[in-house]
Amino acid sequence: MNTTHFNFKEMKLLIIQIIFCIFFINAQAQTFSAKLNNPLPGLPEMDVVLLPFGMDYPFKIGVLKKDGTLSFDLSNSDLSNIPQEHFEMFLSEYLNENLSLKCDSSNNLQQPENFKAQRGGYIGLWYKNRWAGTIFTVSDEELMHWLEDEAYIEPVLGSYYEFIYVSEPIEINTSCTNTWHLTDKKIEATHTYEFSLQKGFNFLEYQIQEIYKTNPNETSSKPSKVLIKNVNDPSKIKWIAKYF
Repeated sequence: MNTTHFNFKEMKLLIIQIIFCIFFINAQAQTFSAKLNNPLPGLPEMDVVLLPFGMDYPFKIGVLKKDGTLSFDLSNSDLSNIPQEHFEMFLSEYLNENLSLKCDSSNNLQQPENFKAQRGGYIGLWYKNRWAGTIFTVSDEELMHWLEDEAYIEPVLGSYYEFIYVSEPIEINTSCTNTWHLTDKKIEATHTYEFSLQKGFNFLEYQIQEIYKTNPNETSSKPSKVLIKNVNDPSKIKWIAKYF
């Protein structure tokens, strides 16, 4: 009888530890630090913002400190300063439309009722109420150039990263296809979604695993196999700024 009581106490302790671990992992995903790869000498402290709802409503997600350290906090999802009509104008009913790499049909993604989403867009450096620079988030600097001009620059194997806003929690585990239409053929790319998003802003990784080589005189090569997932290890990211 004492042994049973002891086992029950052990089980309660284990459950508490599991719940704590889940909470800790979620907290870690919402707050994290990084280091800018190319900070300027004498760099002032700046806000790090997203502008998914226009230039008049920058949303602060972090701070760039004078030593080039980036500190992020995605736990704040309060957008009450944005007029409701303006806010609703930017939101989309379909998650698929706000992913960097989409499925051919948004019906492939099952969404909760009244779900809305908006792509985070460029990561901005905000100083004295103006746009002072853009931060690119990639695992390889070559991907930064490809993101700037996907039509002519060749992609490479690796990852790039983007923020996305969602109005409701959502978990997606599925694969779908996206078709690239070339002059004389079609290329089918496979996109695998394995992510869980919380209400507010989330950080996603687009991991390019295969590339279809095209005729460079016609168009650049295309990612043909991509895994889209939550960012689990921000330390692998290169944070590269372009200053204005």
